[in-house]
Amino acid sequence: MNETEKILKITNGVDGIWNLINGEDNSLIYEQLYDYFHEDMPYGIQKARTGDPDEWISDRLNYIYHRILNDVFSTVQICMCLCHKEGADIVHFSPCCDFTGYKYLDKDNEINRSNLHELIGQYILNHKHKKP
Repeated sequence: MNETEKILKITNGVDGIWNLINGEDNSLIYEQLYDYFHEDMPYGIQKARTGDPDEWISDRLNYIYHRILNDVFSTVQICMCLCHKEGADIVHFSPCCDFTGYKYLDKDNEINRSNLHELIGQYILNHKHKKP
């Protein structure tokens, strides 16, 4: 299991990373992340003398989140086709993109972040997408 897969497991997926970056307070997950990252974390931050460990973890999660998006979107194509719209029942004769038929657009044709994050997480785990 690579780092991305381990972090996805600890945070319960891409949406979990997003929620933590954006201020969700989950001390149990932060404890698990501290245990995972403590060897990479500078000593002064580990001891909260020169920085906040939670802030360091949040910065690291932000980096990992953007790395995940860059890795996935550099290898797959998504589109705004109506087959992705919640409630739409559209079938293609040929795929419109790499996620044909998966619902990640809401009824207002806006991207549903949570659904897209779930789809990205599934893609990573199913394709063992690893950074070279």
